Parts: sequence; structure tokens; C-alpha cells
Amino acid sequence: PCGVPIERAKDTKSETPRKKPSKRDILKASKIKEYLQKSCFFDMPVVVHVLHYPDEIIPADGTSNPTNEALYSVIDDFNETMEGFTEATGCYLNFCPTLYDDDQQIMETPGINRVQLTDDQLQTIFWTTGMNLQYFQSQLMPELIWDPTKYLNVWMLPNIFNWPLGQNLPSNIYGISYFPNTPNLDGIDLESPLTSESYFSNMSKDGVVLNTFSTIGTTWPHHELGHWLGNLHTFGQYNAGCEDDDFCEDTGAYNYSTYLCIDNESCGEPDPIHNYMSYTYSCRDELTPCQYWRVFNSVAYDFMRYSITLNKHLCSEDTWGQAVISPYYDVLCVGDPFSWEDYIDVFVEAGTPIFYSYSTDGGVTWT
Repeated sequence: PCGVPIERAKDTKSETPRKKPSKRDILKASKIKEYLQKSCFFDMPVVVHVLHYPDEIIPADGTSNPTNEALYSVIDDFNETMEGFTEATGCYLNFCPTLYDDDQQIMETPGINRVQLTDDQLQTIFWTTGMNLQYFQSQLMPELIWDPTKYLNVWMLPNIFNWPLGQNLPSNIYGISYFPNTPNLDGIDLESPLTSESYFSNMSKDGVVLNTFSTIGTTWPHHELGHWLGNLHTFGQYNAGCEDDDFCEDTGAYNYSTYLCIDNESCGEPDPIHNYMSYTYSCRDELTPCQYWRVFNSVAYDFMRYSITLNKHLCSEDTWGQAVISPYYDVLCVGDPFSWEDYIDVFVEAGTPIFYSYSTDGGVTWT
């Protein structure tokens, strides 16, 4: 079947007689109910770009070209991060490896795009200790990124050591992420180089960037996904003491960053050492309800992130040849009758722009 029916609310009797609703009123009420239910089911296609050394070069500190199983574990980490999302928000968020590439062709290995770096790229972007991340962001990312309105782009890079802000760090870093570009989140600097470009720019900068050598099998993917979905460090943006805020009261004040899992009360209450947005990578395993609501606001109000959820058909072979209408995610089978008049009023009431997609010869055309 092309669609799964939504369970309808049972009719209830009212003590006050009401005018019998018209068929159009019933349809509008039904569609509003479906909107409230269906719009909370977010699925995000993921592509993992693996930028690796040529096969004949094997770095002394590990492999730059991990196995498929290791890379899929990163997507599993993303879903593990969202385990409390439904309880906190009543909604659902899932990450899935895309079956289709940026040209809408079926991928040989779903969700994994391996890119072998050329000799010229190695000479240009790698220094003695690792990758020049500043060069990667300005040169390679715009060339390699898949449409960020359809995919969460995950970048696996060997030996990251240089921030986009130009700060040269003495040791490798675990990763970075680009914050959502929405004014609905306190603490997000929309002018920061670590904020995703808006839909109205060239959209060449977005995603989660991870160090291949030091993040697989750890909680750093959870941490960086938290940033991509709008969360700040529990110790604030600037690590500037108890007044530095992550804008979530339920995380607890925290006046320093530490990698040690030691119970402490640095600001008069227990430090949130178990929170994914802390630096205590060996004992963190949770986000708070406030942090999950920041995730919801990121998905619902950042155009690029919301648009990714409209492309959940990229994770399934079953939806090709069907129309998907947002914000309801209604699925219409080929040949089903359809009229925009049935939808216009509800879209206007919801204040939501209308998007629709249709398939042509196995590809998707957006209008």
C-alpha cells in the first residue's frame, strides 16, 4: 500500500448543539490533525563522505578508510543520541543512510561516499600533522558537498588539526559541526563561520565533520550531532565561568570544560558530566528535555534541516513513483485523484509554504 492510514479521533458528544460541519470543514479538521501528527515524524537521509589517503599510503596511527560497518556505526550513534527525543517532545527523529546519490542514482553502498585524495590535494591540504581544515572548508567542501537540503553531510577526515577560525591547535581535534541558521535558538551567532549558510546563499558549507582516527566508537559523533542540531556546550560557548550559558536550565551550570568523569559541583550544583554536550567523552550518555527541544526547533525552523526531512524517500525504494506533500507528508499513489483546493486553506492556516515533489524516470524533481 502507498500510505498508512492515520487513526482518527473518536467523535465526542457536546452538550451544546452545533451546526453540522460541511464536508470541507471535516476535511480541514482532518488535515490539521494529520499535520500535527505527521509533521512530528522526521527522517533524515545521511551521506558519509570519507576523504582518505591513497590505498598505498597507510598512516602509522591508523586507517583513513574505515570499513562500512565502522561508518554505519556513526549513523547508529546519531540515532542513539536521539533516544530521548520522543519522550521529551512527542515527536520522532531518525537518521538513515541514503539509497540514492546526489544524481538520484542508486548507490552501490548506501550512505557511503568514498573520496580518495589526489597527490595534489595531499600536497595542498595536508601539513605534517594533519588536514588544514580551513582549506578543506573553503575548497573541498563546496566541491564535494551533496545538496544540503536533501542530505545530512557527514565528513570523515584524517587528522584534523586546524579550526576554520584560523586557530592553529597543537593537537588533533575530534570534530566540528555547523550550527543551524535560525534565529529561534538563543546563543547561535548567525554570522559565525561555524553556522550553516542560509538557504539564500550558495549552501556550500554544512554538516558534521569528524576525525576518522579518533571518533569512531566514541561519543564524539553524538556530541557533534548535538551541535548540528542547535545545542551548545554545557559549559557555554566561551568556557567563561558560571555565568556562561548554554540556554538550558536543566543542564546545570558548569564553569569549566574537562575530559575527566569526576563528580563535582563547580557552580553549586552537580556538573553535567554525563551530558553529550560536555567534554567528558568516556561517561556521557544523555541530553536533557530542553536540549531535545532545541533539536526540535532546529529541525522545524532551519530551512535546510527541515528540507532534509522532506526527502525521506531517499532512504526507501518503496516511495518512488509517489507524490509527497508537505507539511502533511501525504503519500498519493500514481493515478489517485488530487485537488490543491483540498489543501490550500490548511496550508495558509498553518503559515507553511507549499512544497511538492514528483518522480520522473526514477529521479525526483522539486518545484
